[in-house]
Amino acid sequence: MPGQLVLAGHAVWPGKLVLAGHADRYRIPYQIGYDPTEAVGARYDLPGLPVTFFLSTSGKRILGINIGALTARSLTAILHKLYGHL
Repeated sequence: MPGQLVLAGHAVWPGKLVLAGHADRYRIPYQIGYDPTEAVGARYDLPGLPVTFFLSTSGKRILGINIGALTARSLTAILHKLYGHL
């Protein structure tokens, strides 16, 4: 969706039900795709989990990568740095 910020998650472990509980517990406001066979991870050569990719508004360029957990504060700082005022 050009011009819009889209957040998506990718999970391979520990299971769909645990993942849903995790998303609820931490109030994750975006969808997390469950990839038990790691097909998506292999296709995009994901370096490890958790990993966050920040894409251009066209979705064709990777503007930044964060490996490891993000806090609300660190995510907000990265979003402002890469995309300006949201």
